[in-house]
Order: sequence, then structure tokens, then C-alpha cells
Amino acid sequence: MAAAGNAERRDGAPPGNRDGEPPGNRDGEPPGERAASPAWLYAVAVGPAAAVIAAVWLQPWVKPGWLLRDPLFVAATADACCRMYYGLVSNLGVLVWCATAAVCLFAALQLRRRQAGRRVVRFFLLGGLLTGLLLMDDLFFGHESVYPRLLGIDEAGVVAGYVVLTLGYLWAGRGQVRRTDHRLLALALLGFAASAGVDIFLPDTDNWLIVVEDGGKLVGITSWAAYHIRAAWLFTGPPPG
Repeated sequence: MAAAGNAERRDGAPPGNRDGEPPGNRDGEPPGERAASPAWLYAVAVGPAAAVIAAVWLQPWVKPGWLLRDPLFVAATADACCRMYYGLVSNLGVLVWCATAAVCLFAALQLRRRQAGRRVVRFFLLGGLLTGLLLMDDLFFGHESVYPRLLGIDEAGVVAGYVVLTLGYLWAGRGQVRRTDHRLLALALLGFAASAGVDIFLPDTDNWLIVVEDGGKLVGITSWAAYHIRAAWLFTGPPPG
């Protein structure tokens, strides 16, 4: 019987893991069924972002745009250059992007080491690469400055390219998305869509539009992070003990 057990697990992965299903875990989600996230995860995904945006809007000392927008843009357009708080919220978003990319890539490496199914490894690998690309865009002002200047692609074209890449990623990982709480993912996409819509169709300097644009993006980033970190936890399994 021991030999049979070893044969079942000779690839080093839990049973049912070859197709990229989450192994059993302490939350009790059975393999192959959609793993609903606990309510507190939604609060963690949205609450801090909403609190930051509310604080930025309500504080009386600094223009909200100076805290929300890219620090390079603020430094170029503000009355005085430069202040340590320029782009504070934008920089927080970059840190969350970075953490999410790192988790996804580490999950892909860990699942590859366990000889898990190729599809689930690909899901986290592509997720990490796409998140890293979005991180670099956010960090270096890519869609508004770098790509238009270097490639001659306007901002709307760059955003459309990101939409295509995201849809391709979700289609390639549709099996894994079905087994995870895709409501968090939908929340992230909704935040990104709101941000991009304001940025492209309502380009204005009114404070409330800036808050909607960058607030939507921050909620999108934190929800994207919560979804992928939760998915990595489910697919790699909780630590022993």
C-alpha cells in the first residue's frame, strides 16, 4: 500500500493537482470546485484603498492630484518642485504591483518544482509577467509618455493593448479562474476600467475626476493583488502543520 501511495504521488504533487486544481486546504475548499474567498478578504482588498482615497480627498493641506498622480508628472506640473509626498498613492500602487508579481512568479516556480500541471504553472507565470509589465508601465509613465514617444502609439492604443493581453491571460487560464473566486478578479477589472475610462474619455484636471481615476486604479490594483495572492495560496497549499 505504501508503494501504491508513492506511485500516486511520484510527481511530488497532491492528487488531483495534475490539471492545476487547488489541493485541499484549511478553508475546506474541495479540489475542482470554485473556492470562495472569506468576507474579510474583500475588506482587505477594498478597505485600505478606499480609506487612502478618502483621506486624500478630505485632507486640507495638499492638492489631491499631487498625492495621487505619477510623481514625475506632479514634479513637472506642480507649483514647486519637489516634495516627498508627490505621487505618494501612485508609489503605494507600485509596491502592491511588485508584491503581486513576486507572489505569482514564486508560485509558478514552486508549482514547477512540484511538477504540477503545465496549465497552472503557466497561469501564475503569465500572471506574474503581466503584472510586472503593468508595474513597469506605472513606474515609468509608460502608457502616457514612453510608448507614445518611442513607438508612436497613443495612450488609447496602449490601453487597448493591455486589454488584449489581459483577456489573453484570462482565456489561457480560464480553467484556473473558474476554480478560484473570480469575483475579486472582476472587481479588479472594474476598477481598471473605471480608471482607464476617465483617463481617456474625461481627461481633465478637476480634483474629483483625478480621485475617480486614480482611486479606481488603486482599488483595481489591491483587488488584483488579493485575487492572485489568494489563488497562489490555494494552488500551492498552506504550509505544513
